[in-house]
Amino acid sequence: MDIWEVYRDISKDRVAATTIKKHWRTYEKHYLGETPKNLLELNKASEYIAHLLTRYSPGSMMPIFSNCLNPSVNLAVKTRKIEHNLYKDIPLQKKPKKQIEAYEPEEVKAIVAAFYSDEYVKKGSIYPHSFYAPMVDFLSLVG
Repeated sequence: MDIWEVYRDISKDRVAATTIKKHWRTYEKHYLGETPKNLLELNKASEYIAHLLTRYSPGSMMPIFSNCLNPSVNLAVKTRKIEHNLYKDIPLQKKPKKQIEAYEPEEVKAIVAAFYSDEYVKKGSIYPHSFYAPMVDFLSLVG
């Protein structure tokens, strides 16, 4: 907490107002304010991260860490208040990206053909499917 307060006081005039508003306030309220104080000690870096991971996803923690935690601890290292940034050594595992599922070329042709043929026109429809066919055809070509 002391390291954060020193960093915040030194950096408040050089950091963008949007970073202060979005990241700093979130960090102070949720990441520092709602964490048991004993986990904020430097020697408990891995326990602190483990605690946060029970509440937040690694993806949501990354911007907060890159804009708050790491810069503050790096400043403490630079000014020789501490020897090493322990948080830098703790990996935040990202979720594997979901594989994109695409239609097979034959399926795309069948879908576009169905739009051109107006097979599925319901009575009273303002626009028949063929109205959208050129757009669907174009979208299928550009992916």
